[in-house]
Amino acid sequence: MSIFEDQALKVKKTQRNLSNHEILLAKGNSNRQEAKELTQLIDNLKNSSLRPDLELSQLEIKRAELEKELEDVKTAIGHRKSTLAQIPDAIRQKK
Repeated sequence: MSIFEDQALKVKKTQRNLSNHEILLAKGNSNRQEAKELTQLIDNLKNSSLRPDLELSQLEIKRAELEKELEDVKTAIGHRKSTLAQIPDAIRQKK
């Protein structure tokens, strides 16, 4: 084999190695970027998992308030019905 052929083979081998190295670097960069994105996603999920707990607490408080208000309304309705039921007796007594 001539020196030129030998050198040509070495150049081709070096080019292949360089190409493989560039591919590996690109994959490494891609993997690093993906790892960053996954880390960010995990952080976002951790932070957002606190939000539903807060929303749930707020909804439970609101439910308790509405249940109390409903009881107050039921009591007011009961008093009003009682008052209305007494009207005929009051009219009879005045006659």
